Amino acid sequence: MGLSLNLDVSATSFYQSTNVVDYVMKLLNLRDTNRPLSDVDRIK
Repeated sequence: MGLSLNLDVSATSFYQSTNVVDYVMKLLNLRDTNRPLSDVDRIK
């Protein structure tokens, strides 16, 4: 059969194009980036 290559281009790691910091803030419902993450937020 020879050498074959399977490429899957349908999978993506993010569902929207955004900055990582903005994505995490939205995911954890954070408003202030100056304070450290709480233990509860770190475990999420």
